Amino acid sequence: MQRCQMILLECLLHLFAMNHADDSLFFARVVAVLVRLRSEAEAQSRAEERFIIEWRDKLDFPPLFLEMKS
Repeated sequence: MQRCQMILLECLLHLFAMNHADDSLFFARVVAVLVRLRSEAEAQSRAEERFIIEWRDKLDFPPLFLEMKS
């Protein structure tokens, strides 16, 4: 898995070097955005869990929805 990630990282660096050679901070900004997106996704997941726990007995959730969130 780590080898696969390194290959993808090298490909990204190559693409950025070809397409954004004049912007040396482009890769750093892309990584920063990805980290922020991951944090937001985790926060969204926690909020969904709290919503389901709080409203499970009060609303009639479709079974498929509950299965996807479990």
